[in-house]
Amino acid sequence: LNRIIEGLQTVWLIAFIILFQQELRGALSYLGQTRYFRFFTKTKESPVVDDLVQAIGRIQRAGLGAILVIERNTGLKNHIETGTRLDAAITPHLEAGAGQRVERGGEMRSFDLDVVRQVSGRSDDETVVALEELSRRGIVQEVGDAAATYDFAHARLRDVTYESTSVARRRLLHRRTADAYRSLGTSAGPQLGRLARTAHHEREAGRADEASLAFEEAGQLARRVYANREALAYLEAAIALGHPDVTGIHLAIGDVRTRVGDYPGAIAAFEMAAASAPPEHLGGIEQRVGRIHLRRGDAVRADAHFAAALAALDSQGEGSGPVRSGIFADRAIAAVRAGDLERAASFATDAHALAAGDAAAVVEADRILGL
Repeated sequence: LNRIIEGLQTVWLIAFIILFQQELRGALSYLGQTRYFRFFTKTKESPVVDDLVQAIGRIQRAGLGAILVIERNTGLKNHIETGTRLDAAITPHLEAGAGQRVERGGEMRSFDLDVVRQVSGRSDDETVVALEELSRRGIVQEVGDAAATYDFAHARLRDVTYESTSVARRRLLHRRTADAYRSLGTSAGPQLGRLARTAHHEREAGRADEASLAFEEAGQLARRVYANREALAYLEAAIALGHPDVTGIHLAIGDVRTRVGDYPGAIAAFEMAAASAPPEHLGGIEQRVGRIHLRRGDAVRADAHFAAALAALDSQGEGSGPVRSGIFADRAIAAVRAGDLERAASFATDAHALAAGDAAAVVEADRILGL
């Protein structure tokens, strides 16, 4: 019996440790933090600890994420061999350390070999060697299969590089990049993207006039291919930069907002256009606003704007037969929506008479007469 009890004592000790390992670990950790135990367990601190702590604080305040692994008893050799060695010293500016490696990359998003060569002013061989070195270090990476196109391996690398460059050098590089996109033409990529990048770099280079023209060109192209969100952004940028054709751009913005169903925004754009428009353009603006109210189901307000459009044309002695025919056709549609078919027939007859051989106007007048 004594032998059995002695054997169970060892088992009980092991079972107790297993069952209460979390509690025992917490108790030992608490004891280890008391001043009496710390006196016997003094360790020599590594000189990089303070730098690492400061770097983590900077990363946290910048709202960034990072995976930091410190090797202790478990070796990390297998993981290290799968990564890219940077040999970077740990400093309080750890989140900006990569900027020291990528000065020659410039401030770009995706970029190709020809653009980098023109911006840097280097030879073909020097440009290729520099990009290969940046790629080997994991700073940039090739994207795409056909063209020699690169991008930064991480967006933060690009941001740090840009932020560490002086304002004067930024403007110089932006100007060179805009000139490179213009000189390379279609070889620098699809037309819309090239125009948008050119406009961006012109703006960042401080050349507002050139930037406004480039944004307007990009916005009109985006509008033609129904890239509505991009069209609005580019056209509004052109206005903000002081494009000379204020009326034309506000009209284009109003047309795009009408297309996407932003009717209040469209009306506001047309009102801005009317404020700067010459008198001969007011009739067309009134017609646009009337059509918006027609879309919204307000036939009475729509007809008022159509009547104002005709009055504006009369006051200027402007407006060809097809132009007036279009306005009478719109008034006929408004009358149909309002349930006044007799008035609608009268307007449609006037539209047909004013069509003057314009095929589209004649078809529209006949369509309304059919209604």
